[in-house]
Amino acid sequence: MNKIIILFFCLPIFAFSTTNADSTKSGKQLSKITSDTVNGKFDQIQIFYDQLNRVVRICQTTNEVLKQKTGNSYQLNTHFLRTQDFEYTNSNAYPTLRKRAIYKYDSAKGRDVIRICQVQYFKYAHGQRVGDSIFNTYVSMPIRSNNNYEQIIGETITHQEDGNASPDILHEASYEITSNSISRKHREGRYRSPSGSFTDNLTFGKNLINADYEVHQFNNDVFGYYFKFEKFDQAINPLKSLNIARYISSEIFDFTSFDLDPEEVPINKDNPPCLPSNYLGWSYLNENNPISFTKNGSDGRTRHECPIKNFITVRYSYNAFNLPARCEVNIKTKDIRGREEDRHTVGTEKRRFNFTYNK
Repeated sequence: MNKIIILFFCLPIFAFSTTNADSTKSGKQLSKITSDTVNGKFDQIQIFYDQLNRVVRICQTTNEVLKQKTGNSYQLNTHFLRTQDFEYTNSNAYPTLRKRAIYKYDSAKGRDVIRICQVQYFKYAHGQRVGDSIFNTYVSMPIRSNNNYEQIIGETITHQEDGNASPDILHEASYEITSNSISRKHREGRYRSPSGSFTDNLTFGKNLINADYEVHQFNNDVFGYYFKFEKFDQAINPLKSLNIARYISSEIFDFTSFDLDPEEVPINKDNPPCLPSNYLGWSYLNENNPISFTKNGSDGRTRHECPIKNFITVRYSYNAFNLPARCEVNIKTKDIRGREEDRHTVGTEKRRFNFTYNK
């Protein structure tokens, strides 16, 4: 199942050009977040801008450092996990189109291939976003030559308006944004699958407090992730100044390696993990950066709660502009089955991240 992932993407308010131009001059424009290297691998999210300081691409990769057989030289082996590309009309700061791709390594071909591609059109009324439409192209299955919904030609994914007319693959979402909450109702039809629905409900004060994301679809009664943010620092959230922040405000920026998809999250019936690791996660609209939050969800197949829960704490160091420069993330995973006194820690993990800003 493919869904509008609530994670890893953007929003702002209005003096975009001025704000972003000032950010660039003062070194406040976030360009990269890089994890520490664990077992020879590190993850990275990069943000690319055009000459008007608008976000045009967000790219998540996993990178492996390989030592050469001879000498002390090293080779960097990079694999794509996700990309987002934004398009604009004229010099407008708000995006009109977003193309998202999720990649999977094909060992037979020896390269990354696009498993899923989404095309999203943003709808506006009187300068405010009022909804979107998303059209999915699935590429993990063999492509039939007579299937005009899946436009795959070698490495190239093309977008055909004729294919988009089919209600079988049309996704529509409507947003309601108030001073302290954001909610979205998402209706979707899926090619060769029964229809489903997706809802996210977020509660905002100055920062995001609760974030509940649920998917209802065919063989899955309900599946979702549930974030609760308990504490924030007093520094500046570097994501809020991105021009896209206001328009994708219900998403969580994170380093998770799976889409919010019950068919993609590994499930073991004896000890189902349910949740992929989520080292960093916060909203683009937050004033500050989260330092303590929890993450849980359904078990991916029923309405039952996932038997594990992630408790995450983050400690930052800051640069001269009161923006995060580095952070240390501690993840404690607990088995929450049974009585409160019987719950125990089943795993711990520590990761570090560096933030890079354009000069």
